[in-house]
Amino acid sequence: MKQIKLKSGQVLSKQGEMDEKDDKYYVVESGRLEFHVDGVTVDTAEAGTAFNEERLLYRHANNATIKASEDTKLLELDQATFRGIMQQEEIKAQKEKPKQKEKPKPKPLPAKKEKRKKTRTIAGDWDLSDSTIFQEQEKARFGVKKHASSKEDLEFVRLLGEGQFGEVWLVGAKLPEFEEKQQYALKMQDITDDELREDPTDAIWKEITALKIVHHPFVVNLVHVYETEDSIDMLLGLIRGTELWDEVHREDEPDVWVSGFSEARARFYTCVLIDTLAFLHKHEFCYRDFKPENVMIDEDGYPILVDFGFAKHVAEGDKTFTFCGTPNYVAPEIIKLLGHDRNVDYWALGVVIYEMVCGENPFFYEGMEQFALYQAIADEVPYDMEGDYTKEVIDLCHKLLKKDPTKRLGSNHPHDILEHNWFRGTPDLSEYRAKKVAPPPLIEETISFEEEESESEDETPIKARLLEDDVDGSNLEEELDLFKEEDKPKPKIKLAPFKATNKGALKGYYAKEKTKEEKYSSKERRSMLSGTLEDI
Repeated sequence: MKQIKLKSGQVLSKQGEMDEKDDKYYVVESGRLEFHVDGVTVDTAEAGTAFNEERLLYRHANNATIKASEDTKLLELDQATFRGIMQQEEIKAQKEKPKQKEKPKPKPLPAKKEKRKKTRTIAGDWDLSDSTIFQEQEKARFGVKKHASSKEDLEFVRLLGEGQFGEVWLVGAKLPEFEEKQQYALKMQDITDDELREDPTDAIWKEITALKIVHHPFVVNLVHVYETEDSIDMLLGLIRGTELWDEVHREDEPDVWVSGFSEARARFYTCVLIDTLAFLHKHEFCYRDFKPENVMIDEDGYPILVDFGFAKHVAEGDKTFTFCGTPNYVAPEIIKLLGHDRNVDYWALGVVIYEMVCGENPFFYEGMEQFALYQAIADEVPYDMEGDYTKEVIDLCHKLLKKDPTKRLGSNHPHDILEHNWFRGTPDLSEYRAKKVAPPPLIEETISFEEEESESEDETPIKARLLEDDVDGSNLEEELDLFKEEDKPKPKIKLAPFKATNKGALKGYYAKEKTKEEKYSSKERRSMLSGTLEDI
């Protein structure tokens, strides 16, 4: 990398200019830079900060004037070198992905047409005080704080997963507030590892802050934080379930994969997730990494939002300029570095709805370079949504995937999304928060956290366990039928689908073994788009 030096007050690039000399990738070696938009300082960059990648990915005029606020040294990469390094990293990442065999999954059931009812929207306020889920979470926090205030009070059962910053353990705690021993996930994050490129402390505390503020039935529960000189450990509610990604992409038979599921199932998950995102936005948090891998389906069949590593507080009317997220789900305004707000979450919601229904990402195809993916997202490139889908879901995806965030559905208020015709007939969201709406039966197997293998003693039929006791269940058969899979079978693929990753993310606290990481071929992807399967 070439070193360049800037004197205090020297300008690196000017807002509005479009010069090839600015097509460079920079890392701040020492000193400090300021980013000015229309004369206002909107961001800073200090030692260790990398920036300007968007100029190499998407040709546009400089969005900000970049000026040194003190003597500064930068490391500079030209476009060709940067592209070569990125390609090598992509190849290396693919080679290092673990490949493991999975247990056979239950086959999907045929679906029936659904009845439409009156639309319900988000309530003005979230009153969660009467929620059984919320009360249980509060009781757990109180019990741990009083009786397990030290890690020595926890019983370590087994290792669940490892990540860039540390380990995740299944732990137990005996609390007087509960009759049985409680199980949790302890996310242990090392902050002293010499191999780490940057101190993770700030990012960890941002995640903790978000989880402390955002208490919602369908956000992973932060029970307690243990801090030492060497680590910051988060005690989290244990989610016995599976990733949404594994519900969307499942192995129907050994080495035979089926992707996508019915619109009724997708609508159920979407209603809960819209409520969860709207709750975050009400507290002025942008999630910024919304994707199927960050949604767990719990043992009751409800989606839980996890991994708040990129969540950021952004005040109403403000924007943030950080380039972050997972490539397949980032919004155009992030790529263009135009500044972004909560609307990036609604873009990602559109991508996830498309993926749930169609079984694939609207912009990614096999063998696609990351640069080309970003250009497809940021440019006015159309995406295909061909197949046996309702006009309502096609229209919803179209309105959520607006390139202009000011025209994107939800930009005014999340009410606007639920008022779309695709949600006609859905119950009020308070019913979802109380888990009174019958969820679709899981396709993917849930994960057992028993300390010793044993046969389940619960022989209660699944239909009897779907609703809370205070619901009469008179309409249960009809509701269950809505979630059975389409009569027309989905195309079957002989390779596991590609799984988008966000490098360095530690998500082992829900203990999901990673699946095969092979990709679709271009031919297979085209076959899925047309709804047929050619010879593979």
